[in-house]
Amino acid sequence: DDVITISTNFVTLDLNGFTIAGGRTGVIILVTSTTGDIVIKNGTVRNSSGSGIFSTAAQSNLDAPPVTVRDVRVESVNDAGIFLGARSVIENVTISGNAASTTSSGITVGASSTIRNTRVDGVALRGVNAGPFAALDGVNVTNAGTEGVRVGISSRISNSTISSALSGFALGDYSTIAASTVSNTTSGYGFSLGLGASATGCNANNLVGDGYVLGTASTLLDSKATTITGNGIVTDLVGGSTIDRCSVFNVGLNGIQLSDGNIVTNSTTSLTGSSSTFGGPNSSGIIATGTGNRIEGNRMLSGFYGVFITTGATSNAVYRNTAIGGNVGFSINGGATNRIGTVQNAGPAVGAWDNTVQ
Repeated sequence: DDVITISTNFVTLDLNGFTIAGGRTGVIILVTSTTGDIVIKNGTVRNSSGSGIFSTAAQSNLDAPPVTVRDVRVESVNDAGIFLGARSVIENVTISGNAASTTSSGITVGASSTIRNTRVDGVALRGVNAGPFAALDGVNVTNAGTEGVRVGISSRISNSTISSALSGFALGDYSTIAASTVSNTTSGYGFSLGLGASATGCNANNLVGDGYVLGTASTLLDSKATTITGNGIVTDLVGGSTIDRCSVFNVGLNGIQLSDGNIVTNSTTSLTGSSSTFGGPNSSGIIATGTGNRIEGNRMLSGFYGVFITTGATSNAVYRNTAIGGNVGFSINGGATNRIGTVQNAGPAVGAWDNTVQ
């Protein structure tokens, strides 16, 4: 049985600081209304083998009413912490202790929903699962069994953190993320960007897997990858991404790995592959395996290769880069269609487009 059912429209449930304890198989607060605004605020719901706050219309993919949950704690439930439909608002909420669930996330919301200043801790699956056009700010996810956060197309994330999850942020196409951090993941990636998505001022720290996986035509600006077992930054097979003013430090494979048609400028890689604390293979600060990449104005420190262009990679442009302290500054394969500034192996650049080895 459910504890409280909201079946009518335009209801405000003010818990007034009290706790509703379940211990039942049902939902603690069940919303069955299909129209009208619902507000649930100021209290705690806990201890149920079902969900904490749940909308049946959202579960059935119907036009669920927008629900606002504010200043609420949801603790020790075995299914979804909060499961709501489109245009919902979650603010100043804490979800904790529903790690027993094998089918639900800490928070699931539909399209055009907003989540602010909210913490999710200890969930068996995803921390936050939001539909398209979502807005997340100040979301903190810890100890998630799968992804920390996944959002649909054209969503926005800012000032958010993920720690100790399987993997980090997964952004739908054309979404943006800013000033956010992923640390201590156990597999996969820190940030996964969909088609045309962008990340600015982000940090990927102490990860198992790759730091940033960039989808087609995505953008990565002013971001860092530090102590990563895989690649610091890697583009997908289609490419067409832009990477500018980024830094990669201490990664087990390549600093930046490129497919086709990408632009990498004003970025720094250091301690890659065999030079890292992971003792990986002889890898590169920047490696291009495809065609039509532009690699310009970057610094590669302490990697076996500074810039490596693989055999079969053509029409790449490599200008004004500096390789410091590696074994091979520039290894350019793939034939004459690659355009490479003169490599100055001893001393500063002479021409405007020269690459240098120090």
